Amino acid sequence: HTHPHSGDRLWTDAKCPICRQARMPVVVLREQMAKKEKERDRMLLKMSLAVDSEHQRLTREFELGKLRAAVTTAQYNHSKAIEKELRKKENRSLPMGDLYENRTPPPDRVQNNKVLAEGVREQIAQRARTRYQERLKKEHDDQISTHRFVSELKAAEIEAHLEKLRKRQQQQEALAEQIRAQQQQRKNPTEPMSENPFARSENLMFLYKKEKAKQLYQEQLAIMKQKKDYEAKVAEIERKEALDQLAVCRRELEKDVKNVKMSSFEARKHLESYWGEQVRLKNRLYAASGMNQP
Repeated sequence: HTHPHSGDRLWTDAKCPICRQARMPVVVLREQMAKKEKERDRMLLKMSLAVDSEHQRLTREFELGKLRAAVTTAQYNHSKAIEKELRKKENRSLPMGDLYENRTPPPDRVQNNKVLAEGVREQIAQRARTRYQERLKKEHDDQISTHRFVSELKAAEIEAHLEKLRKRQQQQEALAEQIRAQQQQRKNPTEPMSENPFARSENLMFLYKKEKAKQLYQEQLAIMKQKKDYEAKVAEIERKEALDQLAVCRRELEKDVKNVKMSSFEARKHLESYWGEQVRLKNRLYAASGMNQP
């Protein structure tokens, strides 16, 4: 028989390459690929919703922590301010005689400075504990998200590898079926075989296996390279986060030290001004009474 658009050559039913190509099984993967794409889209949607909800929860917890710390600091400052106002409102009527008689002894400057330093240290310790807890929580959440991402990436790689293996198995079965058909035809020839320039060579199977082995090796190398790049990126991100946290801690420490120094300086200046005012007031009283200073 003959085929249109293929010349005037006559072919037998057993040797016709066009008929043999038409009899080969057709592998349709369109529905499987569409189903796989839908599943992947559904999984990505769930992952994005979970990440958004987790981010919102962490943001709310962080804002609540900041609000609690601000309320605690405000309460402490309010109590200190009330104590200061009460001390200012105390009766300070000066006697006409000696300035220092019948006067309650002033608070010990050293003890007062110790109390102030203890309060500042308590605030610094509270801030350090809060930052440490936030850092531990962030590291724990980062480890969980990284572990989840790595597990999902591995599952996707395994699924892709199994899909390639299934495709390769189908192709090998099709080639095996062709080889069995050719062997069966050689065992039971219906007519003497003639030279066929369009016949498949026996070395094509060897070349096919060789090319498939090369392709599989290149795919494995690409997967290993992708894995190494991912690990390097994760390590770089962790290193940058550690450096950023270290810089933030350093700035906070410098700020706390500066605040401690400033508070001690202000306390000293306040005491100096207070005692200078007392000395000037005593001198005026002695000058007004005409008494000699002791």
